[in-house]
Amino acid sequence: MKPTAVVIESPKTDSRIFAHTRWDALPVLAAIFHCVYFFGMFHLFARVPLWIMLILGFIYSVSISWNINGISHNFIHNPYFRSPLLNRLFSILESITVGFSQVFYECIHMQHHKGNADRPDENGETVKNPRDAFWGVTELTLFASTFVILGVLNWRYICFLVPFWYFGHCLSYLNGYYRHYGGNPDEPLAWAVISYDKLYNWIWFFNGYHAEHHFRPKVHWTRMQALRDQIVVQQHAAGVRVIKPPHALAFLDPDLPTLKQNSRQRSRVRWNLRSARLQRGAN
Repeated sequence: MKPTAVVIESPKTDSRIFAHTRWDALPVLAAIFHCVYFFGMFHLFARVPLWIMLILGFIYSVSISWNINGISHNFIHNPYFRSPLLNRLFSILESITVGFSQVFYECIHMQHHKGNADRPDENGETVKNPRDAFWGVTELTLFASTFVILGVLNWRYICFLVPFWYFGHCLSYLNGYYRHYGGNPDEPLAWAVISYDKLYNWIWFFNGYHAEHHFRPKVHWTRMQALRDQIVVQQHAAGVRVIKPPHALAFLDPDLPTLKQNSRQRSRVRWNLRSARLQRGAN
């Protein structure tokens, strides 16, 4: 199916702070709260019972996936601020809070949208902007230094924190896996999988509209419903997969295909496309 002509008006604002819309204050405030929560756990570690810290640690794990796939992801495609300095500072804040470089996340994620990876050349080198590499390494250094400082101040706390940090990134990978599991890599409209669960999309800043996002990555998160309204007919024709639960809980979806079914479906799609190309060549 050929890409559909879609026109989505970008949000505009007269704000001197926000680049697109004042609604971006919501993910910004959520990110600041997440950072405060991160350092707040350190403050509480020696002051509350272990069972409370275990609950707080689990919440932190879930919040890593929430931040990466909601706040951080939207920031990659539509930086929140007019000021490059504010965008840089926000990137650093995000890197420290979730424990990974925002700049490197952007580099990897943009390759993901191309449907390809940065392939090594004949010398084994890859393409990376030196400026991005500098800031990526800087962010990694800052987040690692934060962990080291917390460990020096209280080694027991860092031993407590690291497993929850690791589990949080595993949850983020799980979310990403099910955003594409059962999708059709040969059909742009159906590359990704959709979840229209309302609470999930309100809290995760419309992360559930992932097929729409892949179709038009620069559409602002506040315009996802408008985009969906324009392409819903084409989506149905393309067979876009829609699941009932949020992506991270997609294994609970009653219609979830098995790994074998998913593999056979992709093989069938590739065979049909190959046959269609051969038929066109014969004609």
